[in-house]
Amino acid sequence: ADVTNVDPFEPYGSEDLYPGDVESLHRQLNEWFHLNVTLKRTTLAESGLEAAAFDIVYSISTLEHLSAEQLQSTLTAARKLLKPGGALVLTVDLFLELHPFTKQEANRWGVNVSMADVVARSGLTLEQGDVSELYGFAEFDAQRVQSQLPRYLVGARQPTLVQACVLRK
Repeated sequence: ADVTNVDPFEPYGSEDLYPGDVESLHRQLNEWFHLNVTLKRTTLAESGLEAAAFDIVYSISTLEHLSAEQLQSTLTAARKLLKPGGALVLTVDLFLELHPFTKQEANRWGVNVSMADVVARSGLTLEQGDVSELYGFAEFDAQRVQSQLPRYLVGARQPTLVQACVLRK
């Protein structure tokens, strides 16, 4: 596979999230695992990558850290980068100490992002994902999710769940 890692390496609430020299670590990982992953230290929207060149774009626990404008530019860029029929694979953290579970809207890490809004704004089609477990969809019930916490893996450092879905172009 031809893999490109696009990440500005912003601290997103924790100054020690990326200790050391990211470029050196990236080169070392490529060497250790005999890979050739390209690193672009920027945002997806500013990456300069070729349109319709990717089968899959992954966004792993990123969207919840972005402003509304950054979120939209990221979704627009992902759609642009995907080939017809390509997939956008998303994981988005769901903070249990924020709305809709409490009245608090944001924490130092970000906000709970409406996944229904993400799907609508992406211009892509939801292919995989349980809408009863994706915040923002009418089927989502915060009380039901809270009552079933023992069946989920809850983050140890931060009380979070991970929402996952696949969107198709």
